[in-house]
Amino acid sequence: MTTNSPASSCLPAPAAPARSPVHGRLRSIAVVAAAAGALAAGSCGADTADPNDKGNGELVAPACTKQGPRMTRRLSNVQLRNTLVAAFQDSNVPARDVLNDPVILGFKADATQSVIRDLDAQLVMNNAEAVADWAVAQKLGQLTSCQTTDTTCVRQFIEKLGKKLYREPVPSASVDTYAEMFAAEPSFAEGARAVISAMLQSPYVLYRRELGVRGSDGLYHLTPYELASSLSYMLTAGPPDDALMSAADQGRLATAADLDREAARLIAASASESAFGTFVRNWLVIDDLASRAKMDPTNQLTDAVRTAMLRETSAMFMNVLRTGAKVSELFTASYTFADQTLASYYQLGGAGGNFQRIELPANTRAHGILGEGALLTRHALADRSSPVQRGKLVRERLLCEELAPPPANVDTNLPAPTGAVTTRQRYEQHSKNPTCNRCHSRIDPVGFAFEHFDGFGRKRDQENGMTIDATGVLSGMDNGDIALNGLDSLSNYLATSTQVTQCLTRYLSYNAYGLDHCSEDSIGAEIAASDGSVKSIVMAVIHAPQFTTRTE
Repeated sequence: MTTNSPASSCLPAPAAPARSPVHGRLRSIAVVAAAAGALAAGSCGADTADPNDKGNGELVAPACTKQGPRMTRRLSNVQLRNTLVAAFQDSNVPARDVLNDPVILGFKADATQSVIRDLDAQLVMNNAEAVADWAVAQKLGQLTSCQTTDTTCVRQFIEKLGKKLYREPVPSASVDTYAEMFAAEPSFAEGARAVISAMLQSPYVLYRRELGVRGSDGLYHLTPYELASSLSYMLTAGPPDDALMSAADQGRLATAADLDREAARLIAASASESAFGTFVRNWLVIDDLASRAKMDPTNQLTDAVRTAMLRETSAMFMNVLRTGAKVSELFTASYTFADQTLASYYQLGGAGGNFQRIELPANTRAHGILGEGALLTRHALADRSSPVQRGKLVRERLLCEELAPPPANVDTNLPAPTGAVTTRQRYEQHSKNPTCNRCHSRIDPVGFAFEHFDGFGRKRDQENGMTIDATGVLSGMDNGDIALNGLDSLSNYLATSTQVTQCLTRYLSYNAYGLDHCSEDSIGAEIAASDGSVKSIVMAVIHAPQFTTRTE
């Protein structure tokens, strides 16, 4: 959400709950809802309209050709849970998914659509109380070195935990309010419970601040703590770790070199694997593979195989990112990552029990991410391959082309086959319909290149006793129509395509900023002068004006 007011004036200090349990619950809901309303409104005035509201309750993204406006961004469920795990140093924290994460462009990252409304506030309050009860019962001795009710001990507890949850030092006025809340309870444990519950409902915890401080150039420059949060949530989907917070404390996030140093450290950290793994699954639309309905006649597509497929794709992306390899290697890599379960499913040798890199023998698997089981299995029907789904994936997610949905009155189901036919023949017959041909002529010929792989990601040379025909065409490219013959021919072309790099850049920057088409010229110029690596795209996003500065 955009805002034109400083954080100190727009984010309300915590309100002490009423002593009655019922009234306390109602007041907690009101505090969260009011805080969210103030943030959405863009100022503290009750009658201020949200400049991004169309008038029907739908928020629209502000323009950010160079840099966008100052914002507060609500955490996603994953980010909130990771924040609580880090604060309490325990993955068993009983945090539930209580926030509504809208999916925009395939990602749960949008800066304008993620807001807390009344029902969310109720869920946030219930979750905060459950976590507070657990924390007092299980973690209190680790959260504080003292448990006396004197002012020094109470304030130390508030400031220490508050800094972890707020991702910056707690404002003095808020410490005072929390201390008053604490003092109203009969014991240290009860006071700690009240404070933890209130903190977990605070907009300082639920929202990321990208407000900045006005500079002599008229722009708002993000504070060291805001930069630390932006960097950490982008690269690890969690809050700043101790080293990053120390860098913010000491003013060591002021230069591009500072950001580069911390970015390199975070990318190398294990937490980045989860963050970029989520990005890849959303980018390639494979996140729901585990629950996708499949009718494998061999019963070999087990849950363990599906899990291994997803890990394979994440491991490939992380390897290309961390080694500084070019974008092209995502499509041409002659290796993959597999454990014994996945290698056996692919009928490959060379893998032990654990996940490891293995070279692909000739004539086994197609190279790169397009030949990986997660993509091939997810973009297929329950019982067979789907040239439509696979061609659509290439057009929309790899080339960023817009495809119109099928007309509402069109039956998209294929007619029942008559006799032994291939999947390709069925789609070719279907596409002869003039109503279908206009769109399917762009989609199906791309998907036909995948036909050496069935709907379960397994290699095949025949279907129903007939030889597979994997020829096709990728039409409408800048250098004309591209003839295809098998999946490697498609991957080899995509590996050389600047359109693919631009598309990946769009999704990486949107996932980081929560806004589409931000700082495009700056990012594009840096990438054009770079080595063409995936890492150079990530760093260009961090170096762009949108990452460090904001307009009014």
